[in-house]
Order: sequence, then C-alpha cells, then structure tokens
Amino acid sequence: MLSDRYKALGEQVLVIESNGNNAMIGHCKDRGATVLIGSATDPQLLKKARVNQAKCVIAVCDKTGRTQRLPYMFVNLLRDGETSAIVSCSHS
Repeated sequence: MLSDRYKALGEQVLVIESNGNNAMIGHCKDRGATVLIGSATDPQLLKKARVNQAKCVIAVCDKTGRTQRLPYMFVNLLRDGETSAIVSCSHS
C-alpha cells in the first residue's frame, strides 16, 4: 500500500477517503496515517488537511470526471502555501 511505503520512510501521511466504510481505513490508521473522511474535491477539507503545507501530494482517483479536476485543485491550493510540493495523480 502506498501510504505504508511513505510511513516506512518516516513521512507523515494523511489519507482522504470518501467512503467511511472502506476496510483499508483501519489499516492506514494502524500504521500511523491520519485519515479524513470526505471528498478530496472539497476545498474546505483540503484546507483542513493543510494540503498547502504538503511535501508531496499523491491522488489515486477513479476515472469519473468528478475526480479528474483534483490536480488543478491541489496546484491552486499549493500555490497559496509555503511549499513546492510534488503533485502526482493516477487513476485506479
């Protein structure tokens, strides 16, 4: 799991999951990741997650048009922050 790899490197990991019943939430929490439930397309949730302070943002999205705008949302939030994070998005 991607979050496990970053935790193993000593990084702080935050996961935003839209499905509060996703079985992997417990796995992520058990390994030290912070998990927020909600839509990664919600600008308020992204601000709460402090995406603008991220070292790296990785979004794993479905192929719907709803999530394809995420890279643009992240870039706009990061532009207002104090970071030069790497943004990477992939489709599941």
